[in-house]
Amino acid sequence: MVIEGFYTLEEINAAEDLDTILAQIKQELQEEIEESVGSVMRIDLYADNPRGVCKIKFGQGLHAEKCIELMNERWFDGRMLKCSFWDGKTDYRHSDTN
Repeated sequence: MVIEGFYTLEEINAAEDLDTILAQIKQELQEEIEESVGSVMRIDLYADNPRGVCKIKFGQGLHAEKCIELMNERWFDGRMLKCSFWDGKTDYRHSDTN
């Protein structure tokens, strides 16, 4: 699944150490999701993407569905999150993704 809006480029660019801020974002997201949904297998962050995109892989599709239900259009740090299933082909590493 994909979450957009969990962080901003300003937060990323203001960090003194990119690896540290990305690790903190991943940890915060993983704790939030595992507390309310279930086990997370992997989280990918795309630091150059202006939409604050995180791609999350669960062991079970049911967990992804539940996460989307709980987090879509939820407010986080003044931003509305947008959650959906990953289409299997969009490459979020590029900052010009739609």
